[in-house]
Amino acid sequence: MTTNLQFDIQRRIVSHMTTKSWNTIPHVSYLYEPDITDFYNEYEKFNHTYVKKISFNTIMLRTIVEGLKSAPSLNATLSYHPKKIKGTLTLHENINISLPWLLPDGKMITPVIVHTENKTLTGLSSSISEMRKKYLTQI
Repeated sequence: MTTNLQFDIQRRIVSHMTTKSWNTIPHVSYLYEPDITDFYNEYEKFNHTYVKKISFNTIMLRTIVEGLKSAPSLNATLSYHPKKIKGTLTLHENINISLPWLLPDGKMITPVIVHTENKTLTGLSSSISEMRKKYLTQI
């Protein structure tokens, strides 16, 4: 016997956005396992001298932002019309990054940090802290 369950609002939004993303965002699969030992050691030294502690994830997020700034064609939306055999690649100035967030109740959300290209490490850290306060207090 099969049971059909109606999507709740969260599931509806996630499925809509996933479908939209699947159709508009270029998909790439690439497996690369870098040795980040030196990078992590520098992070440890940095955090011992920096006044405000910065998480490793914040450093990685900043690294992604800098990569997108140096390769702007990766910060783009692809639009393709198969019947017309035409497409466009829209480059975006703003770098808005969706950050997966697992809530204590087991649900996953993906809030967006907007204008990350303008944020310092401290600014990114503050944005993440604000999200933590916002989403953890709503449960």
